[in-house]
Amino acid sequence: MTAVARIGIPARLSALEGADPRVALADGLLQAIVALTEADGVAVEVIGPDDADLARFDGFVLPGGGDVDPALYGGDQDAPVYDVNPEQDAFDLRVLEHARAAEAPVLAVCRGLQVVNVALGGTLHEDLAATDDAHRIAAGDGAGEEGLFAWHEVAVAPGDPLADAYGTDRPVVASAHHQGLRDLGRGLEVVATSDDGLVEAVRATEGSWLLGVQWHPEVARPASADAGDDRRSVPFELLRAAVAERLALADAGR
Repeated sequence: MTAVARIGIPARLSALEGADPRVALADGLLQAIVALTEADGVAVEVIGPDDADLARFDGFVLPGGGDVDPALYGGDQDAPVYDVNPEQDAFDLRVLEHARAAEAPVLAVCRGLQVVNVALGGTLHEDLAATDDAHRIAAGDGAGEEGLFAWHEVAVAPGDPLADAYGTDRPVVASAHHQGLRDLGRGLEVVATSDDGLVEAVRATEGSWLLGVQWHPEVARPASADAGDDRRSVPFELLRAAVAERLALADAGR
């Protein structure tokens, strides 16, 4: 990179307020994203909802968090959702709207993917039915962070940059969600699914670079698992590459 790239991450407001114990890890997840995203020539900043100066960022990460308000996509408002926060929804949507208008690359993680889909006219499964693929660990199972995530394979479209970067079209990923994409938003294509058919990753087919993953790439494999080649940071590496390309094009145009 010929200049320092700045990546912005909207804060998780309920985690800051301590409103719900189920999002208590949100701040820790943000710090993990910061650590995995940072590299030489990259500066990462967690931004607050009152920050109007989004133009200083060259890319964005929309992280996980509580559920998107079903009212935003015509969903069932009596469904079992948690930590719905209109201020968080408005904040994340504003960041996404700015990023798309500014043609800044976006990596959307878990809730972030769902925000992207809703913003582009898509809908969500308010509460996923049980399938043979575990997308979350039941409350009380396991211990510590390892007990909060289910690990399963996803099928990535052969030849997609995700598959190339992982070195396989069947990477093992960390899941912790009870919602998922139902109707796909405008200008998105599915590039990965779980074996039960749930959308696991999308990318934008128009406008600037955007990748959304339903899993948590900031989470390390449990010590008890066969970690193999730990490639969890792949989505962040792809974001860095997209930001570098954006800066290079900007330099060339000067």
